[in-house]
Amino acid sequence: RFFHFPDSTMDFHRYKISVGVSGALNVLLLVISRRGEHQGKNAACSGKRAPSPRTSTAVGNPGVWEVPRCPQRRWGRGRRLAKRPASSARPLAEGSRCELCPRGWLPFRDWCYWVSEEVKCWRDGCSDCRTKKSRMLVIRDQEEMEFIRNVTQETSLVWIGLSVKSSKSNWTWVDGSVLNRKLFRVKGNAENNSCGVIRKRQINSESCNAEFKWICQTEAILL
Repeated sequence: RFFHFPDSTMDFHRYKISVGVSGALNVLLLVISRRGEHQGKNAACSGKRAPSPRTSTAVGNPGVWEVPRCPQRRWGRGRRLAKRPASSARPLAEGSRCELCPRGWLPFRDWCYWVSEEVKCWRDGCSDCRTKKSRMLVIRDQEEMEFIRNVTQETSLVWIGLSVKSSKSNWTWVDGSVLNRKLFRVKGNAENNSCGVIRKRQINSESCNAEFKWICQTEAILL
């Protein structure tokens, strides 16, 4: 392809200036574009840190979600220790991203946790969790139990999603699963209308009409 240059010296000089300006603008736009892409990647895991477990009882808004900051060090999926609950996010395996929890909730593994400030009976606590599009706490293993112990260490008793209808029934979680007695034991008699509360690592039987704080949990969104 051939280019036709202007005949006059003045026109040719103007032509060179316009070409130079156009090239400079293109370079500037390219730099701005690359910088925007870099900032966008960094912003994917930026945001406010979740409060530490000792102050985690602040009321969270389940309709507002925030992206926590992911630490630089990566941990294997499901290998994060419960002794690190103060971290605002759990780094996942290589190539994956961050956990997204509602503002004021604490992330742990693939779940988000919220502890109430007020006290209610077990049924009302369950209803409150449902309004937050979550459920009352279901503890699956000792690692999660340790995390909950760290979160609630300043609270005497807290409702969890465990109940029994009669002394002849099995303790059942709100998700319908039966309590694994080899994993957890309930202290106290399983009488009619009994519900589970937790203190440190111990699950206790209490009347469902008693009033305590409660814990809600909901699945985290993996980004």
